[in-house]
Amino acid sequence: MNRFLGRPWQQDYGTARDLVFPIGIIDRPFKHDQPPWTVDTSGPGANVLILGAGGSGKTTALQTLICAAALTHTPEQIQFYCLAYSSTALTTVAGLPHVGEVAGPTDPYGVRRTVAELLALVRERKRTFLEYGIASMEVFRRRRFGGEPGPVPNDGFGDVYLVVDNYRALAEENEVLIEQVNVIINQGPSFGVHVVVTADRESELRPPVRSGFGSRVELRLAAVEDAKLVRSRFAKDVPVKPGRGMVAVNYVRLDADPQSGLHTLVARPALASTPDNRFESDSIVEAVSRVASGQAPPVRRLPATFGIDQLREIAAQDTRQGVGAGGIAWAISELDLSPVYLNFAENAHLMVTGRRECGRTTTLATIMSEIGRLYAPGATSAPQPPAGQPSAQVWLVDPRRQLLTTLGSDYVEKFAYNLDGVQAMMGELAAVLAGREPPPGLSAEELLSRSWWSGPEIFLIVDDIQQLPAGFDSPLHKAAPWVTRAADVGLHVIVTRTFGGWSSAGSDPMLRALAQANAPLLVMDADPDEGFIRGKMKGGPLPRGRGLLMAEDTGVFVQVAATEIRK
Repeated sequence: MNRFLGRPWQQDYGTARDLVFPIGIIDRPFKHDQPPWTVDTSGPGANVLILGAGGSGKTTALQTLICAAALTHTPEQIQFYCLAYSSTALTTVAGLPHVGEVAGPTDPYGVRRTVAELLALVRERKRTFLEYGIASMEVFRRRRFGGEPGPVPNDGFGDVYLVVDNYRALAEENEVLIEQVNVIINQGPSFGVHVVVTADRESELRPPVRSGFGSRVELRLAAVEDAKLVRSRFAKDVPVKPGRGMVAVNYVRLDADPQSGLHTLVARPALASTPDNRFESDSIVEAVSRVASGQAPPVRRLPATFGIDQLREIAAQDTRQGVGAGGIAWAISELDLSPVYLNFAENAHLMVTGRRECGRTTTLATIMSEIGRLYAPGATSAPQPPAGQPSAQVWLVDPRRQLLTTLGSDYVEKFAYNLDGVQAMMGELAAVLAGREPPPGLSAEELLSRSWWSGPEIFLIVDDIQQLPAGFDSPLHKAAPWVTRAADVGLHVIVTRTFGGWSSAGSDPMLRALAQANAPLLVMDADPDEGFIRGKMKGGPLPRGRGLLMAEDTGVFVQVAATEIRK
């Protein structure tokens, strides 16, 4: 480091204005020198790919890069957020003030929140850069750290690095997350969010992002055909020693092939005063902590429980467009910690599944509580609602009888908890919906205004649908045909089911109709061995109240707001 800077690193600490980090040395035998091996993460080199076979020193290279950045830049200028899927070595840099998070497979929530936080930063900077007239990250850096006049977003970040140690392991564990990481790889550099990944083979990267890495570190390769810095026949010459690699010849030598390569060695991520066999970064952490001030913003995490009152406070301040704001708020998104609504402009229904005690019934209780807050009572016995206020009528199937008192009789038109009761209730509901069917010959304006009927919105809420017969014996088959025509008749269906045997859920006519209507599906605590649920998305173990909300071909993790229910 001192060789690279030309001075002790503590001297004029944090005055670097580039994003060039020394990670080792290059051996140049014909020039009889060993200059620093650097990685330039500014401009087109913003994202970094570290390739190497198992045991080649990829994680050590990550440690060294992070330590080098911490020795040259302040925690205000750069921040690191690490996903450690290869080993626990990255935890030794967690104490650096530049490191906001180190999370791994034993902390899946921390991993999700880390990715979500940086994806939210990319989206926020898209908006604020436009608002503040920031044309590029160069302008941002000059304004933020170079004294150039002009406004900058007050997001608390400088240049941010998402570090993914073992891209393939993350991709195999979580399809939703790897797609979010890929978005950051492709869109993040323009807004100062970099991605540094390690991989055994370049083919492990998803095709859309393989060209997204402008900086490349090649250690001893698992397959020499992956070599791009040097010719593959020279890549074979890298010794089987951790930290060794090759780069292209970086000076002019007559009659020499630039791709014949120069040998490299990754620096040990520790101070020179430590033993040669010590690769933990504690010494760097201690030294940097003495001279650096400030701390990288930590990753925000949701509490284990999140109450409906807390959610309503946040929803009251929500001014976003097109997300259903002002409607039924029932969860908070892990992506940006914003409320999640039943957005009836997109879909009228919701399915919820998960294992025992995951919070399925609580989800229904929360939604019913919101119905009572936003809608006037709409049961036949209720008085006429105030002019201009929508009303709601609930038809409740509750085999365990835990939701019977969540709403009063002025909302609940009918409820049933056994097979005979459900059959009778579905016959009555089908008759009500048939009376709302649009007659032939309506104009476009009449269809859009839904003027052929008036009355409350109807909510069919079914808890534990697996307790009812499926197939042709299902008592819900009379109401199922109306699911795909819900907008015409003012119907909303919200159903819960246990997760076991989800692959056979299509035998139930109601669940099949909801799937045909592309109803959002909330998968709470689940068994990943059940296979893909939608597209390439699987369920997995989750704490109570948390779930993966699948809509169309996208998924986002949410925390359902807790509401007291009858036990």
